[in-house]
Amino acid sequence: TLGRMSFDMFRPSNLRCSIQGEFNTVNVLEEDDLLPEYVPRKLQKEVLRCQHSGGRLLTYNIVVAFVIEPNQDRHGNQIGEVNDGAPDTAEDGGHADIKKTHHPRHRHRPITHPIRGIMTNLGFMLPDPKKPNRLSIWFTEGQIEVNNEEEDLKEWQRIFDNQGAPKRALRERAHMLAAKLFLGANVPGQVEEDGTMRYELKRPIGGHGLAFTDVLFLDDDLRILRGHHGQIYVCARVLTGQNAAALQAVAKDTSQYSIGNSNGQQGGKGCGSAFQVSA
Repeated sequence: TLGRMSFDMFRPSNLRCSIQGEFNTVNVLEEDDLLPEYVPRKLQKEVLRCQHSGGRLLTYNIVVAFVIEPNQDRHGNQIGEVNDGAPDTAEDGGHADIKKTHHPRHRHRPITHPIRGIMTNLGFMLPDPKKPNRLSIWFTEGQIEVNNEEEDLKEWQRIFDNQGAPKRALRERAHMLAAKLFLGANVPGQVEEDGTMRYELKRPIGGHGLAFTDVLFLDDDLRILRGHHGQIYVCARVLTGQNAAALQAVAKDTSQYSIGNSNGQQGGKGCGSAFQVSA
């Protein structure tokens, strides 16, 4: 669901989605680049030193190409099957089993065709001074936007219109309260005119030994990572060229990079690396 993809930052959170590709741009911030506005407290002094002494601060942006699946309403209810008067999923427990409904009896008209979107999470990373193969990571903001604005913007705006949107379940509301209190989260309340919805984390969690990825193997074509929860990512280069050109190609047609349960990373010459990732 969209909620599980985005840590409940966006709603309707029960929309069923499929991931077409995942791309990770890693760039070295130069001296004239702006420093991140939001930095974990434990890393603030080190980030400032990067600006004055040429330390190695990098971006760690994750771009996810996804599709909102058709034949569902804004509650994530599958259209065409009987609901039997059961309450809506988003109002009685969150990410539960999909409720089924006859469209004519339901107040939300269905999504009739796949809607492609892009979700971007902006982050940064610093080398851990005590472990040469470890990179400490934190995220500061993110957004979702429609992929094909010309064809899908109107339907996208209807789906994400805050008026009449499914209410957050109790668990989701608890997550949002915790995010606001501990992370300084600024959660989107309404979709913008161009279909964009944004969030910010003004007090991001991070610090050496807290949130990180270990580089187990790296060459020009292959990268193997282990996250701080122990997950393994095997990354193989798939694209070359400038980041902007590669991402533009993805935006034109995410389906050409569809890789099932794999994720993709991309970058460009002097900007990072281009990888397809299997977790």
